[in-house]
Amino acid sequence: MAAYPDIAYGVVLLLALSESLSLLGAVVPGTAIIVGLAALVPSGALKLYPLLGSAFPMDQLFLRLQRNLSALRASCQYRH
Repeated sequence: MAAYPDIAYGVVLLLALSESLSLLGAVVPGTAIIVGLAALVPSGALKLYPLLGSAFPMDQLFLRLQRNLSALRASCQYRH
């Protein structure tokens, strides 16, 4: 991954997505792989800010999406 940092950032982006989805997050060890890739930051193989930038937006986006969907489901249940 150190030879192809752009691929590493894409992998972190997809792993952050998989950690946000409950079923996929239970199967894919995303946190361990992201921590492993973060260990390459001090050596200079990966840069910190692009790594953080690829992890947090996807995670926050899907967490908000899940909250909105659960609120929508809860409001639909009371209408019946």
